[in-house]
Amino acid sequence: KRCEGCPLRGSCFKARGNRIIEVNHRLNQYKRQARERLLSEEGIKHRGRRCIEPEAVFGQMKYNMTYRRFRHVGEDKVTMDFAFFAIAFNIKKMCAKLIKEGKGLITVAKCMRKKQHSQKKI
Repeated sequence: KRCEGCPLRGSCFKARGNRIIEVNHRLNQYKRQARERLLSEEGIKHRGRRCIEPEAVFGQMKYNMTYRRFRHVGEDKVTMDFAFFAIAFNIKKMCAKLIKEGKGLITVAKCMRKKQHSQKKI
């Protein structure tokens, strides 16, 4: 609509010329595709898994293991720092699973030794 002649034009529109509305049709197409994918059966299943998986790990990392900041500076060092943390976290998770299955700490240690030897061969 044109605002010329409207008594409220000065309070809601400060520019001197007419308004220009530009529509990005490509962006709208991408948004439509994303919406269709998110609302599909597969998208709903994926969204259901997505919110659960990483949040628990980061919650454990921050609050139970008091790992709130990286200990090194620089992208490579931070990547290695987080990789070591992830390895330790996965080992802790694996040990807890083995103990829950009724296997003792000796079995856990043997399992760790086997994994260590199998990785050296690669």
